[in-house]
Amino acid sequence: MVESNQDAGDDGVITDPTVYEKNSEVAMNDYEFEFSVGKPVDNGGRITYEVRGKDRHGVWEIKRRYNDFFLLRELLTRRFPGVPVPQVPPKKAIGNKDVTFIQDRTFYLQRFLRKLARFQFIIESPEMQAFCRPQGGDVEKALGRMLPMSTIQLYDRIKALTDVDTDVENYLKETSAAKINTFNIFIRQIEPVLNNIKNDLSRYLMSKQRSIQAYGEMAKFTQRYEELNVTHYMDMNPDKLIFTNPNDSTLRDGIIICAQSLRNPYIDLYHWVKGELYDLEAMKTSIASRQQVVENRNKLEGKKLST
Repeated sequence: MVESNQDAGDDGVITDPTVYEKNSEVAMNDYEFEFSVGKPVDNGGRITYEVRGKDRHGVWEIKRRYNDFFLLRELLTRRFPGVPVPQVPPKKAIGNKDVTFIQDRTFYLQRFLRKLARFQFIIESPEMQAFCRPQGGDVEKALGRMLPMSTIQLYDRIKALTDVDTDVENYLKETSAAKINTFNIFIRQIEPVLNNIKNDLSRYLMSKQRSIQAYGEMAKFTQRYEELNVTHYMDMNPDKLIFTNPNDSTLRDGIIICAQSLRNPYIDLYHWVKGELYDLEAMKTSIASRQQVVENRNKLEGKKLST
């Protein structure tokens, strides 16, 4: 069983699975916190996670592999074009069984589900039902059995779910397109900045973590040194000891408590920046799907004119 309280993530930095729950996702409502991913277990080389959620049919509790989340996200992206479907952590061929990497992946798979819960129509969709309640019990086959949707089916579905009015003046469409282009430019400008910040935070975080660990190790070393050496110069009288005095553990307990309570201040900011990059990637995918629709429409209009 994979367990760790604070280890390095996929970028080699220390992660803490409680960070977002305490700080970064306070805007989430109670409904979103009903979705969770945890307790990764290695079953013969395959890591499975305990997944929990809730929809109109009730609470569901299942075990899923990373690939199940990946396939779900791919399917949702195709069948909900234009919707910024949240990101799942990227695939990794080497080192994907490391405890530190698994902990980081667990955290972001949970983030994926909780972000997904903001779209109620996705949580109640057949695609999500195939993930949490697959017929036959095989989620991969259940997701794979879903037939491709035609253009008109996708159009009617998105229009009904989002209540978007497509019968608008051309100038309004052009205004919206201009806003989307402006936002796309913003994404291209901000992504390198956020990546640089994330890389810098990774170094700061590791340096600070080494300092915190050194503090705890020094406390242990000092006590051990006193036990092995100082007692000989105190005529073997333990009452004269400082750190390991059996009658006064105030200093020893204080050092231990202090070492255990130290917290890395860069963890919160690192996770926030990484989460922002995930969200920008989801928006980029959404905008790209819209652009594909625009290009297909232009091609069809060109064919009509040619005909």
